[in-house]
Amino acid sequence: NGQTTVKAIAPGEESPETRDPKALTALAFESRLAATDKSVAFENLKLTLDDSTMTGRAAIEDLEAMAIRFDLTVDQLDLDRYQGPEDAPEKPDAEPTELPVKELESLNAQGTLAVGKLTLAGVHMTAVKLTVALVSRPAICSTILSRTMPPRSVY
Repeated sequence: NGQTTVKAIAPGEESPETRDPKALTALAFESRLAATDKSVAFENLKLTLDDSTMTGRAAIEDLEAMAIRFDLTVDQLDLDRYQGPEDAPEKPDAEPTELPVKELESLNAQGTLAVGKLTLAGVHMTAVKLTVALVSRPAICSTILSRTMPPRSVY
C-alpha cells in the first residue's frame, strides 16, 4: 500500500501524427495504491492526458475472479483531436473488425465512466455516462446517457 505519482511527462516514443499537434504531449498519473494478496486498487486516482483529467477509482477486487470495478470521471475529452490529420491520404477500405465476443462474455466488470464534455466526430456532448455491468452473465449491459449539443455550440 502506498502513494504512486508520475509527474508531467511526455511520452518517450514518437507519438502518432494527430489533427492537433499538441495532442499526446503531456501525461501525469497519481494514485494511492492499495493491494492485498487478493485485490489491487487505485484509490484517489488522477490521470491527466493533455487537457483531460480523469479521477476516481479502478480496482481488481478479486484477483482470482478478475473482478474489475471502476468509478471514473473525465472532465473533458475531445477525441477528434487524436484522429489522424485531416489532409492524410485515405486508406483503402479495411476489413471489418470482429468483436472478441467470447472474451467479452467471460469479462467480470462493473462500473461507471462519466464524461463532462465529450467531442466525437464533430458532435459535442455533455454529461455522458457509460454504465457497465458484466457480472456472471454472458451479455453486455451498458447504458449511455448524454445531452447532445449542436455541433457548432460553444461550451
